[in-house]
Amino acid sequence: MRYHNITRDDMLNGDGLRVVLWLAGCNHCCKNCHNPITWDPDGGLPFDEASKQEIFEQLGKSYISGITFRRRSSASCKQNGRQRADGPD
Repeated sequence: MRYHNITRDDMLNGDGLRVVLWLAGCNHCCKNCHNPITWDPDGGLPFDEASKQEIFEQLGKSYISGITFRRRSSASCKQNGRQRADGPD
């Protein structure tokens, strides 16, 4: 598995303060995507022992509600008015 970022103390991607693991790979390839570097499933960083440790350290904090795994989905692209580069989904 590969990922692009680990966000700490996130309030926008679930209930309460969370850790967010932003996964690599998106096959929607939306026209005007604000982050096309994330499309490649082989891009980003390898999820290694250090990544795992960073997440568990964050999850060990009493004020963290949980973890959210994020990958751009067609629903969120459509919600934001995006369209696949090769046409509608």
